[in-house]
Amino acid sequence: MNHKLKYYWISEKENVKDTYIAFRGSFSLEKETDVEFLLLGAHWFQISLDGNFLTEGPARFPITNPEFEIIKRKLPAGKHVLSATVHNHGLKTRTLEGEKIPPFFSCNVALTNNDTKKVAEDPKLSGRSSDPPNVNSINNCEITGGTLSPASFSQRDVHISWKCTKLEGYIPSGERISELFSWIEWVNTSKNPLNWKEIDFDDSLWKSPVEVFPELGIPKPLELAEILHPVHKLSHIAEGCLSGHFEKKEIPDWPEKDSLSWYHRNLHENKDMEGRCPQRPNSQILQPSENKDVDDNVPPENSVDGIWRRYDLGRIRLGREIFTIDLPEGSVVEFGYGEYLTDGKVVPFGLIDPVDIRRNITHFIARGGKQTFSPITPKGGRFLEVHIKADPAEIKFIEESFIERVYYRNPIGSFSCNDNLINKIWHAGIRTLSTCSEDAITDNPSRERGQWLGDQLPSIAVATTGYSDLRPFKRSLRQATYEVFEDGMVPGVYPGFVDRLQSFSLLWVIACYNYYKLTGDKLFLEELFHAAEKNLETFENNLLQDKVKLELGWIFIDWGCSQDTNEAGLALRIFYYSALRNMCEWCDALGKSPEKYLKELKIIEKIIENKIRHTQNRANKVAGDGDPPKKNPELNLEGRCPQRPNSREIEETNNWESLGYHFVTLALSNDLIPSESKSSAIEFIKKYILNCFPNNPDALKLANPGVLGNQFITPYFSYFAFPGLIKNDEMDFVLEQYRKCWGWILNQGLTTMAEVFDLNWSHAHVWSASPTAYLSRYVLGLKPCYEKGNRHFKFELHTGDLKNAKGSIPLPFEDKVIDIQWKKTENGIEYQLNTPVPIWLHVEDKIEVVEGLKKLKM
Repeated sequence: MNHKLKYYWISEKENVKDTYIAFRGSFSLEKETDVEFLLLGAHWFQISLDGNFLTEGPARFPITNPEFEIIKRKLPAGKHVLSATVHNHGLKTRTLEGEKIPPFFSCNVALTNNDTKKVAEDPKLSGRSSDPPNVNSINNCEITGGTLSPASFSQRDVHISWKCTKLEGYIPSGERISELFSWIEWVNTSKNPLNWKEIDFDDSLWKSPVEVFPELGIPKPLELAEILHPVHKLSHIAEGCLSGHFEKKEIPDWPEKDSLSWYHRNLHENKDMEGRCPQRPNSQILQPSENKDVDDNVPPENSVDGIWRRYDLGRIRLGREIFTIDLPEGSVVEFGYGEYLTDGKVVPFGLIDPVDIRRNITHFIARGGKQTFSPITPKGGRFLEVHIKADPAEIKFIEESFIERVYYRNPIGSFSCNDNLINKIWHAGIRTLSTCSEDAITDNPSRERGQWLGDQLPSIAVATTGYSDLRPFKRSLRQATYEVFEDGMVPGVYPGFVDRLQSFSLLWVIACYNYYKLTGDKLFLEELFHAAEKNLETFENNLLQDKVKLELGWIFIDWGCSQDTNEAGLALRIFYYSALRNMCEWCDALGKSPEKYLKELKIIEKIIENKIRHTQNRANKVAGDGDPPKKNPELNLEGRCPQRPNSREIEETNNWESLGYHFVTLALSNDLIPSESKSSAIEFIKKYILNCFPNNPDALKLANPGVLGNQFITPYFSYFAFPGLIKNDEMDFVLEQYRKCWGWILNQGLTTMAEVFDLNWSHAHVWSASPTAYLSRYVLGLKPCYEKGNRHFKFELHTGDLKNAKGSIPLPFEDKVIDIQWKKTENGIEYQLNTPVPIWLHVEDKIEVVEGLKKLKM
């Protein structure tokens, strides 16, 4: 499918930051026809078809590798109009390098023939389309939104007549949402054309756009299913009147974070305003806030400046409000989002510097009468408030809704057991993945929308428990190779803000081969092999030496673990060991010699073994001669870590503490601890974990990224820590940690998984959802091993103290699931699985082909 995309803008010279351009494209069809819209733009666009929302974008891309989205629709004969609003950021954000990529808009409409092959899809099951079982056939086809079209199929482009104009109502505010996002939308709606998206709007006075030629790479189709935009009808949970300052026509002047006028309004709840504000007897009212700015007393009659309403979206979501309101001309309407309520109300900024959400609001001035208010750019949050400056008696809400931007929605996988809390934790993990899914799997939808390599492994592990479509992960791993540094290292976060993280670059190698083990996609391994070679070369002269070079990039092991410590350097070496081991298997899979990596693997393995042996010898010496244990000279945290005089002390067990929790857990999970030392290592790990919050309520919390020390655990690192415990018969301990620590998150009222065990951070981070992955993998007992062949699974059951469980495991790139259930009886465990297609089941050293019902007794 060879389409030459044309790029348009209002003029070659127009490139002012924070401006909005409206495009209208008219075309006609002679008969009812299947068409495809090929869409690309910068830096953010929203497009409608015949007055109805079509999509938004672009999908994030580096300047060298743009990708156009393909939307497929069946249209009736007659005239049709595309209407797009395109926002020129003019600056770098977390998703695009807007200071390098000039603004443009591109939209082709192509007729397709009727024999385009539709991918197997059951919307009742998954809400997603997915690839066929033979994923290696992908490279011979063009993947589109919901379709797989042969590269040679017949189609032709439709002529579109384009017009454009600058939307003068969008006033450059001079204020960004945050340092990672673009500008606040500050809109005087009376200055924008009325009903300009409708088919019969007269655009004869608008300009014809000019063709522009941005210096971009050759655009390719976006290899994802169509991003979903479900609409949620909203009902407010609280309302009332308000008093306080609004900016009206002037642009904001907010020199400090708390200068935002939103923070200085007094919100008075309905129960205190009887007879003065519109009554909603069926609305739910929140408890009175303790915030001094929320006045529960009735204000003087002349101090009422407007009304407010609050909404709970149920969980954190990425999207935008669509409100239709009848109100007077000149009314001010502001919407604000928050992940949580602060003193009972929405405060639209976060608490973690330097990337806090400082201005998570949208500002409108009404033209008057019945009018729909909706921003162009989606935002993230769970709670939404609207503040309106107008006479309360003249404000009438007509429609309140929220349109979400999400990739994963309805899971086809499932899990349940006899423990209701464990079930809630599993579902919260799936919700968190959905929350963090759009054109990429992001760290969270509110604070960053960042694509971090370190999130890949836990995120795809969660995805395989609920969904068959794994394309977002393939795209992310491939996209990392487009932003490679000069020395060959792949970035740890990209595109937009691109940065070096040594640990994440090593995890990229592991994640690539892990994708192969989950899908069997060997062509993917061939495509990225050279990049993997160059990436590992950057570490050869670093991690095989005594000193770790910090200048190569951030050594992020875990929050609370300083990159300057001996423990971080040791943990990084185990990531290197694991990357080399995966690279050896990668070579074997492609029929290439792994000799080079085997040599390096032996060297790094020897370094790690010597560290462990040296530690054990010291411990044995201490036990033998009675000398007190010596401090590790390489682990010097004095002056950098807060003192904890009230914390419980960890008894040194075989001197493991000198190596650190992160090193020991990684060594255990990678089978690097000698069998005679495993029990003491496991005992140390368990004692360490139990000494940290929330297990130890007196322990210091991770209040912010600057807090460092050796008494912290995080949800993220449990992804690496818990498999070693599970495989060494510690599933009871792991399940109890899920109940205690992840249960603590849910007990705080969250419906998605928090970034860390502290509520100052993000309340939706998919890297924290590994319990969902491990409950499905180990408690249901099936682990994909597609590196051995298509539909190959390893049977590995760890039930812990659970009495029964059941669930469904999706088959990758097939909308089919394997149903599993088991229960404990007096005679052991009765286990059965039911598969709709043949699978190859690996049980210990045996392989059995299974189709239909299979029962096992243990």
